[in-house]
This record gives sequence, structure tokens and C-alpha cells, in this order.
Amino acid sequence: MKKGVLLFVSLCFLFQAALLYAETAEEWKNKGKEYLKTKEFAKAHECFNKALEIDPNHKKSLFYRGTLLLTAGEFDKSISDFDKLIALDSNHAPVFYHRGLAYAQKKDYAKSVEDFSSSIKIDPNVARVYYHRAVAYLKLDDNAKALSDLNDAIKNKPDFGHAYYARAKVYYDMGKKDKSVDDLKTACELGIADACKRLKTR
Repeated sequence: MKKGVLLFVSLCFLFQAALLYAETAEEWKNKGKEYLKTKEFAKAHECFNKALEIDPNHKKSLFYRGTLLLTAGEFDKSISDFDKLIALDSNHAPVFYHRGLAYAQKKDYAKSVEDFSSSIKIDPNVARVYYHRAVAYLKLDDNAKALSDLNDAIKNKPDFGHAYYARAKVYYDMGKKDKSVDDLKTACELGIADACKRLKTR
């Protein structure tokens, strides 16, 4: 009887070990995504690491880990993951967008503009990409290009409050005060508190 119990326990152990060994990069990625939903970021990061240990070229794991690193302020590591992913697939707009955000955080606005431009070339209908490229152009003192991008951001997303607020600043700097006030009013109506405060001083 004891031998039978021991054999059963041994078989169970071997079965569990086989399951653990059989886990794929895709399964680890899926576990990581579940941890993202519950905001357990450290556990999610560990899962993506395990996925990439199994398959260093697992695209989705590189993307999710890269975005996690970006959120955590690990900009160089984030860029490294996006670099690897772009080398594997250069036709994925969100990767260029997120790498552009990382470069912007590093104050490398020229590179961020390049990445946002690549993202827009692949998918020209995402308002937030135009907005962030406009912000980068403003840092580079190019109001004309910033204005063009903010116009496109608003065209793609007419209720984009932050874009109206940013465009109000551009109009003000260009001496177009009436248009600036109009955009501040719209931004205020869309819930941008700073725009409401700015209106009181105009």
C-alpha cells in the first residue's frame, strides 16, 4: 500500500514538473498580462522576463516589458527592448510611439520626433501620437509644425482636451489671442482644469 502511495506521489510530482517545464513564452506572457490587470507590476515584469528567457525574440513580451520599464522610468532599458522589437518587426506603430515617449523623457526630442513620425507613417489616425510629436516640436521651438500636429490630433479626436490646451498656447505665442481664448474655452469645457484657470487671467 505504501509503495502504491509513494508511486502515486512520485507520478504527481513528475507530472507537475513536466507542466512547469512545458510552459511556453506565450503562456508566461499571458500570465504577465493578468498581473498587469491587477496592477501587480513586479510580478508581471518577472513573467515577461521568464518568457524572454525561453524565447528572447518573443515580440509581445518585449513590448509589454518595454512599456513596463518605460512606466517605471527605466528609459534606457525600455529603449533597448523596443530596439530589439523594431529589429524583429519594423511595421508596428505602437512600438515606435512608446520608444518616442522614452526618448522624450530623456529630453532627446529630435529622436522622439523621428519615432513619432515613423508611428504616424504606419498608422496616421492616432491622435495621441500627433499630440506628443507636437509637444516635442514645441521643445524644439518649432511652433508651425506643432500647430499642424495639434490640428491633426484634434481632427482625429475632436474631444481631445489636452490638444486644445496645447494649441491655445501655440496660438498665444503666435500672437493669435482670439484663437487662443477659443481653444482655452473648449479645453475648459472638456475638463482641463488648467485651461479654466488660464481663462481667468486672459
